Amino acid sequence: MTLAIFLGVFVAMVALGGYAVVQSDRKRRGGRSPLLATQIPSDASVASIVVSTAPDRALQVALEAMHRIGASGVELVDDWVVTGWIGNPWTNIPSRTAYELVVRIMTLPDAGMIQFACQARPRFPMILSGKARSQELTQRLVSEVGTLA
Repeated sequence: MTLAIFLGVFVAMVALGGYAVVQSDRKRRGGRSPLLATQIPSDASVASIVVSTAPDRALQVALEAMHRIGASGVELVDDWVVTGWIGNPWTNIPSRTAYELVVRIMTLPDAGMIQFACQARPRFPMILSGKARSQELTQRLVSEVGTLA
């Protein structure tokens, strides 16, 4: 009787855990980053760079920066947002797991400049130590944008 209760609770916990992981998967859900909204969130996971480049070249800069740091599945979400993925989707080791990369391009009309807002987020938000890797990838992305622009 006790073994049956234990096994029942164990199976229920595994099923709920699996459900939680599947529901939190940003790649499966389409990974809608806060950068896809009209306002840039003011948190530590987003870094911006303002450069002087032509608006028609800005999109090419964002796409090339993604490819240079090794992103795959790079796609244009709309005219001003580029997303991609980097890392191995088959592991949960923070330094190797999949991270979503997002670059949002905004024109600054009064200055004639372009602002690139960059962000990297782990595929699964439950990764506890993924913040350092997110910041590292964000800085690499900002660096590549600055080099290309």
